Amino acid sequence: MSDTSPGRPAADATDGGAASDPAERFRDFPLFKGLDDEQVAAFLAHGDWLDVTAGELLIEQEEAGGSLYFVSRGDLEVFARDEHGGEHVLAQIAAPAVVGELEFLTGEPRAASVRARTAGHAVALSCDRLLERLRAGDKVTSRVLFAVACVLARRLAAMNRKFVELDQRGPGARFDELRDFQTRLMSEWTM
Repeated sequence: MSDTSPGRPAADATDGGAASDPAERFRDFPLFKGLDDEQVAAFLAHGDWLDVTAGELLIEQEEAGGSLYFVSRGDLEVFARDEHGGEHVLAQIAAPAVVGELEFLTGEPRAASVRARTAGHAVALSCDRLLERLRAGDKVTSRVLFAVACVLARRLAAMNRKFVELDQRGPGARFDELRDFQTRLMSEWTM
């Protein structure tokens, strides 16, 4: 399920699928903190509910970012390909998670790929649709995207502190410690 060819729509409410209770699936999602169930459901109603299979690609590196994915169930792997086609895992993320946020905010092509490690559910929200909602003054969309930006800012500040700490240790600082920290940064939405 990449931005250019979305995955299978999730089963509808009549057969107990992903769309049966949007607010319930995202009740503990940190980015929706402070929103009531009705606001969460209304926000997600503008997206496409998707069933994700293990191994399925949600985002392809270097593609234009068409959607943000709000993942309610499943595990993801973020990876980048080098110039020789080799894959380098950047992070493993468990739901709840959002992916595609950097490209939404910067407008640049996808910096990495995201693949489902396990089966799960996601809501794909079109970047164009989110921008329309922002321009229309939708307060819930503004609040959710502001929360995304705040998380990214806190991650950047934490990364800066970590680099200073490692720099102070000198050349003996361990690469694996930095990689562990990077993984934590990518997977924690409350940082």
